[in-house]
Amino acid sequence: MHITRRQFAALAAVLFLPGMPQAADEENAVFWRAKSAANDHVLFGYVRIRADSFPDIVAEGKRLVDQSKTVLIDVNPGLTLSTAKFKNSDIKPVFSGLTPSDQGELKTILSTSPAKGAIEKLSGFEASLLLIGEGQHVIGPDAPSISLALAKYGVSIGRDVKTLVADGEMQAMQKPLTL
Repeated sequence: MHITRRQFAALAAVLFLPGMPQAADEENAVFWRAKSAANDHVLFGYVRIRADSFPDIVAEGKRLVDQSKTVLIDVNPGLTLSTAKFKNSDIKPVFSGLTPSDQGELKTILSTSPAKGAIEKLSGFEASLLLIGEGQHVIGPDAPSISLALAKYGVSIGRDVKTLVADGEMQAMQKPLTL
């Protein structure tokens, strides 16, 4: 069964936030509201989408933050996790192990990526990183993501902005990467 990112986020919200009556229209939702007897939360996704690309979404998010007591984000956007390095000789290409239809699909998806000229040489690890990042925007201090812009807005108006996963939990979950 194929589950879209939006459907996964809606399902996660339903499972982990008791008292949430239902998610917004899962084909069009960017924000979800979760209300319980004691709390009112705004959930939003698209963490790697630049705020300046979609001012209408940011405006809608601010309206929802204005009406809420708490804003939840997945993880602290300022958290830096350790990096991993691999020798190229340790990484084997994945392309030849794919079915012809999957090879064609991978080429289509990555045809506009920085690796478009080396698709057949990518390891599974590299291909998965590119697929995870597919469609995401480059963000930074001068061009924050929608979620970071809304979290900062929430802080600026005195809202309680919380993360779903504490910094220590994220650091404890990080395991040394091996091939």
